[in-house]
Amino acid sequence: MGKLSESMCGCLCKVKEDGFMDKSSIVRHLWKCSPILVPYDADSNHEPCCKLGHKAHWAVITGFLIGKDVSVSEAMPKDSKQDDIIQNLYHLAPLQFSAWQDGFLSPGDCLYVLAKQGKSEHLQAWLYDDLQDSNKQLLFVDPERTKDSDNYVIPDEGIEAVLANKVVFLSKRT
Repeated sequence: MGKLSESMCGCLCKVKEDGFMDKSSIVRHLWKCSPILVPYDADSNHEPCCKLGHKAHWAVITGFLIGKDVSVSEAMPKDSKQDDIIQNLYHLAPLQFSAWQDGFLSPGDCLYVLAKQGKSEHLQAWLYDDLQDSNKQLLFVDPERTKDSDNYVIPDEGIEAVLANKVVFLSKRT
């Protein structure tokens, strides 16, 4: 997918091994308005599921939401802005990444990613942990898909070696 993105979109791609293990690197990349491609098993509603790779698809991640476990006003950086309509929604200002270095993402926080799967018309908010679990268990190709080599690209080394625990960071060429 990285090579296809580079050739079709003219962007730079970097495949990250164990990409989901470091939440802050995922969030930092998204904060720069740079998308991430993620292989995962897609359920019938396009949300992440765990089918051992039998429902493997790609999603593009374009943003994130953080559910804070404490008083929102106390947890937000001082240059964030409260939403005009939704009382407990705050918009982060385009600030430096010092907020992350200061422990802005706490262990009790709930991280969601904003994702779009190719077959869906809707942007969805998925729990980061659900997408991580789905991504790391991509082990086998659905036997029905192996019969249909005209419509699916199946790597010789298997999907576990090529897809499991990997994400593709996309960024603009400078």
